[in-house]
Amino acid sequence: AIYMSCRLAHYFASEDRVKSLRQRIKSQLEDVTDSWTLFQLARHAFCTANFGIAEELIASNLLTRAASEQTHLFYVATKLLAQAEHVISEKGTIVTPQVLPSLQSAKSQLRSLQRLATRSDFSFQVEIVACRIDFLNLCVTLRGLCGEMRLFNSGPGRLTRTRLHQRNMMHCFYLLASRYARIYRRYGLFHCQQTRTSLRTLSSLCRFLARASAKTFVESLHGHKSHIHEFHETDGALWPEGDVSHPITRMISKFSNSVLWSMDENVEPKVRAAAMMEMLDPILMCPLPSPRGYFTPKQRPSTTLRLSGDPEDTLQDNDIDVSQPETCFEAEVVEVPPGEPITLYATGKISQNLRSAATLPFSQVVAWHKISYDGPSITE
Repeated sequence: AIYMSCRLAHYFASEDRVKSLRQRIKSQLEDVTDSWTLFQLARHAFCTANFGIAEELIASNLLTRAASEQTHLFYVATKLLAQAEHVISEKGTIVTPQVLPSLQSAKSQLRSLQRLATRSDFSFQVEIVACRIDFLNLCVTLRGLCGEMRLFNSGPGRLTRTRLHQRNMMHCFYLLASRYARIYRRYGLFHCQQTRTSLRTLSSLCRFLARASAKTFVESLHGHKSHIHEFHETDGALWPEGDVSHPITRMISKFSNSVLWSMDENVEPKVRAAAMMEMLDPILMCPLPSPRGYFTPKQRPSTTLRLSGDPEDTLQDNDIDVSQPETCFEAEVVEVPPGEPITLYATGKISQNLRSAATLPFSQVVAWHKISYDGPSITE
């Protein structure tokens, strides 16, 4: 376990020290026979970015010792993930299209496991793998756009598909950062600190690539800043930076201070594109912050929340209907006439199961609401 933790002290898997450490780990694993110890070592190898070791432990030892169909499916999905991440850490973006089928297969295995499981919830695992697939697809697209820009040494023409793709690249990375933040808010309370830190680091990585894309394709973004861009670039917003000691965080910090600050429209397009392509490979080959919570599927406890509308402060006496949800997974819907003020009262009770499952003490509950316009009002 100590040798595996040394992986986080090195940026790239091709370093000679990393290879020598891997040989030492393999020589010591030959004496381990206990199934639980092997599982703990595989989990530690996965969380410390030793994906080759994790794949070997699962394929050679754990798969043959699976006690149930669900355990076997989980091991198969984890082996596919470790195999794909190991290849990426060795060769970078050039092999990304080759490993995406393995990640898709792992996602399908987890979805099958989600349908079979009765006492555990694998939604967290499915969402993590789905975000990783989208991240790698965006990296492949970004590399292709940079290659085209470096070849022509000019920005795309107006009203062209390439210009639209360049403009959307920044928005997609920002949206992916928001997805990681949403996973953090939804599941972080029930997982360990390492899992929460990994999610914050992954969100920070997506935000860095969004800013790098905006610097690279600056001509395509003139006058086209979306709401998501303004949301992420708000001055004074305290966005999480993740684990400051993690190699990927230190790397993007160096890139921001040494590369991005000097990239603007005065720099030649081919230089900006080449710089972006040079940053992509180190980012993918750097140790990936893997959430430890992937190995601990948990059933999220539910709680109750009731809404009631108060029409007393309205100018007219309009009825306010509150539809009760048919299932515990649906939300209450409050119907309000358009243009009328309303006061909503939310009442509920936090169950003891939720307090017991939470890994952090909390004193506040934040509720998000959504307002949708159902249709034109009909008046006589």
